[in-house]
Amino acid sequence: MVDDDEKIRQLQTKYVQGVKDGPPAYVPLHHPASDVNQLIDHREGFCTIFVGNAKVPFTMPLLAVGQRSNFLSDRVQFNDQLKSYIDLSDASDNWEITPKEFHPIVEYLQRGDFGKRLIGTPGTLPRIDGIVMQEQSDFYAEHCAQVFRVASFLQLTDLQRLALNKLRALYPLSLLRMLIVTKICQQAEAHDEDVVTEVGEWLVDHISEYYFCLVKEEGAILVQVLSESPSLERAVMERVAQSPASCRKGLEFQ
Repeated sequence: MVDDDEKIRQLQTKYVQGVKDGPPAYVPLHHPASDVNQLIDHREGFCTIFVGNAKVPFTMPLLAVGQRSNFLSDRVQFNDQLKSYIDLSDASDNWEITPKEFHPIVEYLQRGDFGKRLIGTPGTLPRIDGIVMQEQSDFYAEHCAQVFRVASFLQLTDLQRLALNKLRALYPLSLLRMLIVTKICQQAEAHDEDVVTEVGEWLVDHISEYYFCLVKEEGAILVQVLSESPSLERAVMERVAQSPASCRKGLEFQ
């Protein structure tokens, strides 16, 4: 079993910056062992992650990166000036992460959670600590959906599941916020089939239950959101066709 010091050594010695301008080149580091020992402090190994067009730096223990994210640890580079660092400013042509969006990622990497805690006791439904009002629930649900989306870019499957479990605990959402959350979750990249299935099933359940109420109150937005995901639209319409009586939640007293 590889110990913590060895994990830090493996990560810090993996890459060196090959060029100073433009996208970093991934070049193996070939320092003699004595030089490596001078460059690395095993017990206080930190990594700087540059995020967004402005390359805003976030610094965290290198070991936290290695323990929770293969995607990030595979992108660790090293040079004498910056020591260990990761450049996410141009990591993909398909997505961009802003510094604001990266804050909950930092939380998760360092402590295995983000934002408000998911709590519960045996025999009770899970809930989010400190949330009691619908407005609070809606606001935090949108935050969790954004975390789910960004986590997919970084292939943080466990963080995606955590965000989804918090969304489940916030049920039910207001009609408009339900559609906003759906739109955000549909922007996630599909790296893990199980997570894609789980979030898809949750969205179908939620939208189907309130389908006729959504048609009445937010019809135009519902059409737009469903049209952007044919698979989601098909699943919702199949549910409505199979059991229309179960899709009238929110209309009981109208």
